[in-house]
Amino acid sequence: MSDNASENKVAIITGSGSGVGRAIALKLAGLRMRICLLDISEKAIKETASMAKDLGAEAECFLCDVSKEEEVSRVFTEIADLGDIMVAVNNAGIAPGESYAMADAPSSLWDKLMEVNVKGYFLITKYAEKYFIDKARDSKDKKYYEGSLIYICSNAGVFGSKMNIYGITNAARICMMRQAALEMGDYGVRANAVIPGDILEGSGIWDEDYIAQRAKAKGLSIEDTIKYYQTRAPLGKKATADQVAGIVAALVPHHGPFENTTGQILRCDGGQIMM
Repeated sequence: MSDNASENKVAIITGSGSGVGRAIALKLAGLRMRICLLDISEKAIKETASMAKDLGAEAECFLCDVSKEEEVSRVFTEIADLGDIMVAVNNAGIAPGESYAMADAPSSLWDKLMEVNVKGYFLITKYAEKYFIDKARDSKDKKYYEGSLIYICSNAGVFGSKMNIYGITNAARICMMRQAALEMGDYGVRANAVIPGDILEGSGIWDEDYIAQRAKAKGLSIEDTIKYYQTRAPLGKKATADQVAGIVAALVPHHGPFENTTGQILRCDGGQIMM
């Protein structure tokens, strides 16, 4: 990618007030992209915006509940006036605060997870697709090769998760990514997923309550649970948000190493998928 390939292009990152979302935003800020930060916490995205501006990037904040269509629609309309959207990163999500087998899981918990983790990804995809299709139709060859949809997912969506219905929402996300890849190929737009390992430090999902919940489900102490999730992959190394952000950055440039890659899952999980 040339030094200015991403300059004056817009990146949308949901859940960018902390953790992986913040790391992705800052990595794309380093590519001189205009960063559009979506989150439900105004304080958190303002902190991310300040960090991005320290890197010399333009950063815009948008309070947005991704499960609300009127909010997502409004934000895309506002962002379209800021420049050409190059990438939309679906990252915002929640994990259950308690551990349940499906037989015991409250329907209210299921509804909440599906609202944010699946409907939220769907709405960002829907409005990003609309934007990319319009841009392609306006181009000479009816393509928009600068468009890239990126989905942050979990291995729980691939091999399941005992006592944790969170994994089911991730399976839906992966299927959604592949449908987007199929639908958007005609327009030159790519869709791919990035699956991290277990990022326990600085994560918006792996807070104290969630770690305690997983410890209870596995019958382990908090200390042993943290060690288990940090070292269960063959490489035995901690996963970091910055590693995930690096892969996302490689998916952004349309003349980068993944120029001809779509419908794929890229992992930085230390080989966890083999376990």
